[in-house]
Amino acid sequence: MTISLALMSDEELSLLAGESEVFSELESRYLTFIGSLVRKFSSYDVEAEDLTQAALIGLYDACRNYKKEKG
Repeated sequence: MTISLALMSDEELSLLAGESEVFSELESRYLTFIGSLVRKFSSYDVEAEDLTQAALIGLYDACRNYKKEKG
């Protein structure tokens, strides 16, 4: 029996983030938040696309380095 990714918590997903479909679920959950931050900071001579990419890389790195025991 498989559990839908949409029903999993962020913590559960971060433990499986090496799989592309898992990261896609996390990306879709946080893209609106990332977009709001990008709009806030993109006026400082930095392209919005570059900021979005940097934020997604940060999300990916955070998921890969997440340790359940450290929270």
